[in-house]
Amino acid sequence: MAAEETNWGGPRPQSGGSYVQGDAGSPGRDAVFDRVPPHDDEAEMAVLGGMLLSKDAIGEVSQMIDVTDFYQPKHQTIYEAIIDLFSNSQNVDVVIVANQLMKDGNLDKVGGADYLHTLVAFVPTAANATYYAEIVHQRAILRNVIAAGTKIAQLGYSAEGSQAEDVVNLAQAEVYEMSTGRVKQDYEAIGPVVHDALEQLDKLQNGDLKTGVPTGFRDIDDVTQGLQPGPMVVVAGRDQAGGGSGRRPPPWASRRWASISPVRPRCITI
Repeated sequence: MAAEETNWGGPRPQSGGSYVQGDAGSPGRDAVFDRVPPHDDEAEMAVLGGMLLSKDAIGEVSQMIDVTDFYQPKHQTIYEAIIDLFSNSQNVDVVIVANQLMKDGNLDKVGGADYLHTLVAFVPTAANATYYAEIVHQRAILRNVIAAGTKIAQLGYSAEGSQAEDVVNLAQAEVYEMSTGRVKQDYEAIGPVVHDALEQLDKLQNGDLKTGVPTGFRDIDDVTQGLQPGPMVVVAGRDQAGGGSGRRPPPWASRRWASISPVRPRCITI
């Protein structure tokens, strides 16, 4: 079944392998998909219509979906224009978005200002924008599942002479990359963020940082001043995955672990 012909174009997604490059920029199929991938055009239109109606909807939706969650390239282009305006603290409505698309040379590609008015008329209220955004996100996940599954099958068929364990590790990496959720948050100016980070490092270096929650490992506490407020990132890996890089554990690590377990750790890397 051939892909539908359209008269608009737009940027291609950067990942997922969902589309092919065409003269008109129409969505279609590539080697990953043997038929039209899962998507919901009406949900995508409803999301964009809600964002054009309400600035609050923009903030909520932007935390739930990304531009690559949209299947239709013209919807990706409209979404990017809305987000660019929103991130610059500008008002967002049909006229302003149409003007932004015209400046970028994309207005005709998405169907003109008439299509933007169609999006607004498509939804009676912006209150359900997050509901529609969830539908769009779920369809994007299904496309990623198909892409990951197909790539894993290709790894298996093309693994001549390769170690089976290496292929399994690559397959697990594909599934993990597909299943990992993206962290969404509001936009922040980079200046204050960098200033706060440098100030935190200065306090840590000068010993002015308040002592946080102790880990029980003296060497770690001396470096970090205990666990500080903020996200805790744990880097881990399966056995024999190269996490230790062949290095021996420091003496203090062996002593600590020996006091609570008869099993000697392979490696602890700080």
